[in-house]
Amino acid sequence: MIHYSTGTPLWVDLVSPDIDASVAFYSNLFGWQVSRTGQASGSRMFSFGGQVVSGVRPLLGELLSPQWITYISTDDVDQTVSRVEVAGGKVLTQTDPDEAMGMMILQDTMGAMFGIFHNDLFAGAQVFNQPVSLTFNQLMTHEPEAGKRFYSQVFGWQPRERDMGGGFTFTYFFQGLRAIAGTFVTDEPELKAHWKVYFAIEDTDALVSRAVELGGKVLLPATDGSFGRFAELGDPQGAEFSIIQQTPEVRAAAQTPMGVLPF
Repeated sequence: MIHYSTGTPLWVDLVSPDIDASVAFYSNLFGWQVSRTGQASGSRMFSFGGQVVSGVRPLLGELLSPQWITYISTDDVDQTVSRVEVAGGKVLTQTDPDEAMGMMILQDTMGAMFGIFHNDLFAGAQVFNQPVSLTFNQLMTHEPEAGKRFYSQVFGWQPRERDMGGGFTFTYFFQGLRAIAGTFVTDEPELKAHWKVYFAIEDTDALVSRAVELGGKVLLPATDGSFGRFAELGDPQGAEFSIIQQTPEVRAAAQTPMGVLPF
C-alpha cells in the first residue's frame, strides 16, 4: 500500500449526474472494475487488478458540475480549513463522514475546487503512476502567482520552476524532497481555474479512438510533449480529464524520491 505524506494529492473522484453511464464509460475505456461503496449515496470505487484507483459519486447540489476532483491529504481537517479561509479560499461542501470518509470540498482564491481527506480516515489510491491509474495533478490558472501563494500557505508546498526548453517553463509544487503536483498558466480566457487530472496509459492514440467510440469528446488531440504523448478528453457527461503515455525516462523518474527528472 502507498503511504501518502500529509499535504500530498492522494485521490481523485468523479462527480457525475449519471453514475451508471459514467461507470459504463470508464469501465470500457480503462478496463476498470467497479464496486459499490455507499448504498445510500450510490458512490462506487474503480479498481484495476484488485487495487483501488479512483471513485465516482453522484452530482448533488448546484455548486459542482460534472468533473474530476483532486483530493489532498491532511492530518488536521479543522486546521486546514482555517488556513484555506485565512488564505482567501472557502468551504463549498462537507459530506457525511460515515458515508464518505470525512471528505470536504474547498475552493481556492482562483476558483479551482479541490478536496481534502483526513489521513486516518482514508488511505487514498492503492496504485499510482501505473497504466490506467492517476499519475499527475496539475493546477490550471490565469493567476500562477496567486496559486503559488495559496497552496504554499495552506499546505506548505514549495514552487520550483523548470525550464523545459523552447520558451516553456513549468512549475512543480514540492512537498519536502518530492514533486507532488504542478501548475500551468493557461492563455485561454474562457477557461476557468481548475485541477487537471492525468491518467497514465500505454497507448494514447488507441485510448483517444476508444473514448470517441464510447461517446466521449476529444478536447485536445494526441500531442507529443516534454513528458510524453498526451491528450485531453471529455466524457459523455461533460467531465474533462487527460491521458498520457509517458516517455520511458519520465516513467522511471516518477519512481525516484524526487518523482521527476533531475533538475
